[in-house]
Amino acid sequence: MIFNFEFAAESFPKILSAIPVTLLLTVIGMAVSSILGFLMAMARIEQKKFWSGFSSVYITIMRGVPIMVQLYLVFVALPLAIQSIAEAMGIKTYVDIPPMVVAATALSLNYTAYMEEVFRAAIQSVDSGQWEAAISIGMTKRQMMAEVILPQAFVEAIPNLGNTFIGLIKDTSLAYMVMVMDIMGEARTLAGAGLNYLEAYADAALIYWGLNFLLERLFGIWERHAGVFNRKDVRPAGKTIGRTKVKTAAAGR
Repeated sequence: MIFNFEFAAESFPKILSAIPVTLLLTVIGMAVSSILGFLMAMARIEQKKFWSGFSSVYITIMRGVPIMVQLYLVFVALPLAIQSIAEAMGIKTYVDIPPMVVAATALSLNYTAYMEEVFRAAIQSVDSGQWEAAISIGMTKRQMMAEVILPQAFVEAIPNLGNTFIGLIKDTSLAYMVMVMDIMGEARTLAGAGLNYLEAYADAALIYWGLNFLLERLFGIWERHAGVFNRKDVRPAGKTIGRTKVKTAAAGR
């Protein structure tokens, strides 16, 4: 028989048990890349000369180099860099970085480039009238961003955030290459004993599909219920700013 259904059935729950590792790696990568990506997006929007130029170069490099290559570079370069710094400080030590840290670092650095584009596009999609109206009622730049622009931009970003999160889950499947025991790592380990790679990979594919299908539905529900600041809910009132937002701004003055 080409496909061993018995092995596939026995292996499925074992591979399924690796979902927490995959999700943890995804959440860490998403959190770090979101923070760095947002900072880069703001630097480019505000056209800060040095940081804007740095962000552009960083994005070009990260999007132009395959993530597998970046993963191996971090795997090799990160311990060497830490060890070199330690030796420069007169500390003799052997640096052994856990595989999870290596994978999370590589994925975070790679996805920062994509998150920057997500946040920059979302912020710039907010109608210019919203910016003008916020300034006209005396808001400071920080108030304008926090109370008017970012809430609307966040809603605009949800679809892309969902796509990026799902893409990151799929890219975590490369983490097994640095010995992370995620879904793919567990599948390869189980398959190696009897060379049942077809069955193990079929199990992994089914688990990835089910996980991403569920997440896609959850993000869809979130998107539908997060439209408080969506432009569909914003009605013109002199300047293009929602009534609720004008009242909030006026109350805060």
